[in-house]
Amino acid sequence: MVATWSVFFTLLSVSPETLQSAYDWLRGLGPVLEVVMWIVVLPWAVGWLVWEASWEHWLRLLGLGLLCAIHLVVSMPRLR
Repeated sequence: MVATWSVFFTLLSVSPETLQSAYDWLRGLGPVLEVVMWIVVLPWAVGWLVWEASWEHWLRLLGLGLLCAIHLVVSMPRLR
């Protein structure tokens, strides 16, 4: 998960057009496939929506940081 979030933040800073293209592709899928893909890429799609929001820059950064941290904590392996 850390690697995928690292790729997301790298693309966000280097090539946001790539993320926009991926989001447009996701929105252009058929209804059933779109629902499946939303489930698969939900944290990153929500991250893109947060970034594209009309909030102030610091608030978008805070939202992305919180989303990333919560997702990493939830997906962290647990010791039994």
